[in-house]
Amino acid sequence: MILLAKDGGFALEDIRAMLTTADVAERRDVLLRQRAELTRRIAEAQASLNLIDNALGCDHEDLAECVHFQTVVAERAGLTPPRPGAARHQNPVGAERA
Repeated sequence: MILLAKDGGFALEDIRAMLTTADVAERRDVLLRQRAELTRRIAEAQASLNLIDNALGCDHEDLAECVHFQTVVAERAGLTPPRPGAARHQNPVGAERA
């Protein structure tokens, strides 16, 4: 049980709380906190995957020249994206080539 909970990302303190408490509300709080943390980590991983997919789908020799890629990076970093029209992303992953 402890190993499964650790695989699920639970801290030892939270595992102990879940296994030793008779308070259903306390156990539920631990589970809800872990769920929120896991949801956050999944969102971060998905954003990283999106960044990689955009890089893989770009035909620019230098990613620094691709406005689409710059926009994805800026959004991920919480910055203002570059102005449109300078250079464009030519082939996003999953898009058919003409």
